[in-house]
Amino acid sequence: MGFRNPPVPWSELQRRLEPGGGAPVPPEWADGGDGPAWSRKRPTFEPPSELRGPDPATVVPYAELHCHSNFSFGDG
Repeated sequence: MGFRNPPVPWSELQRRLEPGGGAPVPPEWADGGDGPAWSRKRPTFEPPSELRGPDPATVVPYAELHCHSNFSFGDG
């Protein structure tokens, strides 16, 4: 929250407070060039190819880590 927010007319405030009327309206300067930022549905995330991990079919699905410490009293 800031103190430099633009003034909001009462009609706009009422529209936002009514049930089902709070859908965001893109500002007039939003020409759609910034795509997903103004849509109500976000596309599925696809990481860049250099950040993708190995093929899921070749990954071991489970591995158990067993370690001992000074507090491992149950091992005998």
